[in-house]
Amino acid sequence: EMHHLDLSVANWNTITLITGWLKSFQTATTLMSTTKCPVLSFTHAIFRGLQEDLRMSIAQLPTSTPSVLRNGLIEVGPETQ
Repeated sequence: EMHHLDLSVANWNTITLITGWLKSFQTATTLMSTTKCPVLSFTHAIFRGLQEDLRMSIAQLPTSTPSVLRNGLIEVGPETQ
């Protein structure tokens, strides 16, 4: 009676993708919020690592992903270059 709530393979793939994004943000946040050692000098490297993780994830989006969404996710503004 609850079969209408089953998730499709596409739903699970989306959940897996988003979980990876969240893990990348968690790792970057944890590294930047440590109090045991100074991290200011590492902040730029951590941010670039986060960008690269997200860039690789975005490259793995299905081809059915609307180009407006894909392009919006990968455009870099002048403040982050």
